[in-house]
Amino acid sequence: MAARRARAGSLSQIDTIVMLMLENRSLDTMLGWAHRDGLPINIWPPGSLPARFDGIPSNALNDRDGWPYQPTPGFAHLHAQRWRAPRWDPYEGLRNVQIQMYADGDGVVSDPRWGAAKMKGFAVDYPAGDLASFGDVMGAYTKEELPVLYGLAEHFAVSDRWFSPVPTETDPNRAFSLCGTSQGDEYDVPERIFTAPTIFNGLNPTDNGKNPGRDWAIYWQYNGRGAFDPPGNVCFTQGRFEQVKAALADPHSRGQLLPYRSLLDALRNGRDIPNFCYVEPWWGWGVGMPDGTDFWGFQGNDYHPPAWIGPAEWDLNELYEALINSRQWEHMLFIVTFDEHGGTWDHVAPPRAANPDGMIGPDGFLFERMGPRVPTLLISPYVRPRTVFRAPAESRAAFDHTSIIKTVLEWAGTDPAFVRLLGSRVANAPSFAGVLAPSRQISDPPHFEVPLHYRNQGGGKGPHNLPFDAHGLTVLDHRAVLAQSTTAAAYCGALEARATQLRRATALED
Repeated sequence: MAARRARAGSLSQIDTIVMLMLENRSLDTMLGWAHRDGLPINIWPPGSLPARFDGIPSNALNDRDGWPYQPTPGFAHLHAQRWRAPRWDPYEGLRNVQIQMYADGDGVVSDPRWGAAKMKGFAVDYPAGDLASFGDVMGAYTKEELPVLYGLAEHFAVSDRWFSPVPTETDPNRAFSLCGTSQGDEYDVPERIFTAPTIFNGLNPTDNGKNPGRDWAIYWQYNGRGAFDPPGNVCFTQGRFEQVKAALADPHSRGQLLPYRSLLDALRNGRDIPNFCYVEPWWGWGVGMPDGTDFWGFQGNDYHPPAWIGPAEWDLNELYEALINSRQWEHMLFIVTFDEHGGTWDHVAPPRAANPDGMIGPDGFLFERMGPRVPTLLISPYVRPRTVFRAPAESRAAFDHTSIIKTVLEWAGTDPAFVRLLGSRVANAPSFAGVLAPSRQISDPPHFEVPLHYRNQGGGKGPHNLPFDAHGLTVLDHRAVLAQSTTAAAYCGALEARATQLRRATALED
């Protein structure tokens, strides 16, 4: 597994790709103040514009009810709560994202047909508890607050034109990142099973030899159900995608489903790891308390608001250190991205995109407009330091998560006929292989100092401030309950009722 061998084609200098997809943050919110030190940057493609990192502009502004809200450099004004901003989980469904992208300060949507967006409705759509809190959604973390994410972005490669595939929630965007389509889903749909082929099917070898195949594994951290997990359902990616299960069961499969700790152990002990490693985060979720002092829900390591960001920074650094000290690092690419913006503010209007498969959503969405920008980093010895990258001018599309499918399958030598099965979005997606140089550019990767108190912010990963045993609740349970709750108290009460229902069902089965 992951043995070094000479290969021709895309990313021939890379033998191991590790991909981590985090949760619900826009580029401006997480890296909006990047590359402000005045030092030169490497723009890719050369000559593309702007000739700087397109972070937060000086005139950025959202209105709400006549009050202007401007981006704040960091969240120090929130005092002890600065590491869990915004303090309420912003809305992220299709209708709300349309408000965020197109509405004015009174919530009036200027273009219901998804034309050119003004990106002025984030403040008016934000579900804060009081007038003074509406600015939370417009704030942006600084390098002091996010030393790892900023450090990786400024030392390696960060895109300032990488968009979420769909202007909506987690599940459709994660489906696009694996299948190139959400099969017409505009929202998260509890218990939805996606049936389209996935990137993992394309990594398996085939009888006809057209797919040489690659070793791959899905590494999960928190399966979302604990004792209530249905038989055979280990994690989100395996449980919600029918063709992932098929790829694992394929007699030719070189894929595995493994706990995340086994990846860290293998890296630290000099053992083999698969050629393609896909890492699920420890999922975070919840709603802000009415006074904004904390949240009810689950603390994860995925940066998902309104949970604390410390565990995400700590665990990202832990993985990065394991990677750069592994024997695979010399020929490795580490991809860090976020599934969608999660309702947090960004100033760049998303571009148009190809409908992947002709499907139209129940609300009439044509899947011809991407969602807001998300942070995406390429970390490798082959990345020129301080690179800012975006799609070439001649590209048929901007970067979104389908570019990962396109680039990884080209790297794996997958049969182009299979790639065509994944639809028009993948077909149009630009590859980012050219961002990496043919020879090593970084011989001494940097290290980052993470404050010790970050590790256990939010009480550590798991249930947070829930006055009952919530270990059996899924992320989907949280989403379904939240969609029906108008207050944090109603949310907490409904979750307790759901947990009780699950415990009774389990007792009956026993």
